[in-house]
Amino acid sequence: MEMNKKELKKKSHSYLSIANRFLNVNYEDYFDVLKKFLTFIENEDIIFSYIQSCGAPTIDVESEVENVINSYGRAIFELGEAEEEEVSNVYHILKFSSDNNIDIPRSVAFGYSGSTKYQEKAKAFNDRVVMVLVNSINNYLTRLGIDMGVDENIVYSITGNGQVNISYDQSTINATQNNGVDIKQLSVLIDAIKNNITEDFTDVQKEAIIENLDIVTTEMKQVVPDKKLLKSTLNGLKLITGTAKFGASVAALITFIQPFLN
Repeated sequence: MEMNKKELKKKSHSYLSIANRFLNVNYEDYFDVLKKFLTFIENEDIIFSYIQSCGAPTIDVESEVENVINSYGRAIFELGEAEEEEVSNVYHILKFSSDNNIDIPRSVAFGYSGSTKYQEKAKAFNDRVVMVLVNSINNYLTRLGIDMGVDENIVYSITGNGQVNISYDQSTINATQNNGVDIKQLSVLIDAIKNNITEDFTDVQKEAIIENLDIVTTEMKQVVPDKKLLKSTLNGLKLITGTAKFGASVAALITFIQPFLN
């Protein structure tokens, strides 16, 4: 398939938005959002071809799902050792659950949290199972972006024990625009959001924030910004919950850009 840098950025942005929504879903909406997540990744050739390249599941998915459900919290899934195994197994577990109307928070997720609250069970299952698939897809898209020269804002810092942390380029934008945008003010507002990214955010949320800000920067530097893309990007930022300061900094950016969307 053929794809330019901007198209990859848009796909990554859309993926991070639906992934973030699924990871933070209310347990009562779990089944509906699961279907939306699966529909998205199956309809994106670049993502689904990666999942398919990981091969068939290495577990008997139907039997394993039934075993976990019937264990009433005593069993969890063995996802495999290699990344490809995990990707395939998790995808097919989710697909089987979706196709067979299985209520994951009220059945499959029992073994992933000792809490009696379904929301905690849903969160624990997402953190320990769904996150494996979400992160693997995100890493794949990131690698593609690096190869295409897309990724200019994210720097990976590797510690001595092999842990990978993400730092963010806080450099300002000094280009003079001819579309009426005060680019220095835009830079200040974007830096304010970056400075309010706390450790409470998940890696997926951090990626989504940076991806959204990158799109805002790119579009606001255009002579004619893509209004539809900007609106979608700003809505994505609003959906990410954080501290009061983070929310205020996002609101300030939206107020600044709003006149260009009319």
